[in-house]
Order: sequence, then structure tokens, then C-alpha cells
Amino acid sequence: MSDVNLKNEKSNKIGRIAIVFLGFIIGFVIAEKFLF
Repeated sequence: MSDVNLKNEKSNKIGRIAIVFLGFIIGFVIAEKFLF
């Protein structure tokens, strides 16, 4: 049971990092279009 919880926590963390990373890339692309 605790092993499943640990796995869920890890996948949630990876998902959060992926969302932040994607948001950063999208923001960078939009900023680049506006600046240049």
C-alpha cells in the first residue's frame, strides 16, 4: 500500500515538473515572438 503511494507521489512530481517545463518553453517561445 505504501509502495503504491510512493509511486503515485513520484509520478505526480514528474507530472508537475513536466507541466512547469512545458509552460516555461511555451512562455519562452511567446516572449521570443514578441521581442524579435
